Amino acid sequence: MSALLAVAIVATPLITWGGAAILTARAQDEGRAIARRAAPVMAEQAAAQQTRALLQQAWRGAPLGTTLESLARALPPDAALLRAERNAAGMIAIEVAAPDPDRLLAALRRDPVLTGLRATAQARADGDGRMRVTLEQRP
Repeated sequence: MSALLAVAIVATPLITWGGAAILTARAQDEGRAIARRAAPVMAEQAAAQQTRALLQQAWRGAPLGTTLESLARALPPDAALLRAERNAAGMIAIEVAAPDPDRLLAALRRDPVLTGLRATAQARADGDGRMRVTLEQRP
């Protein structure tokens, strides 16, 4: 009888450990299966969230038309707008040809709508004595 009691005392934790190991393996398998089934939904939700963030950035900034109107008022008479665009992330990129980039930048800083524009590049224009200035504004 005491041998049977000793076997029961030793076997009980071993059976409990074995049962726990089986339950853990099943739970891990179920978790992996759920993760596989949820992956497309999670990817779709992440894409939707990224799209919402891009739209929020676009709505937060001033419309490109407002920026262009301010730019038209602020440009010196000898400067010319070459290109203006807003990308999907909401960043505005503008190219202006002007004989004096410093005077151009000073004129743009006077308008509150244009204060976020930063000169990112300068290059000689097509032999007319003007400089091509690239301006960018981050959202």
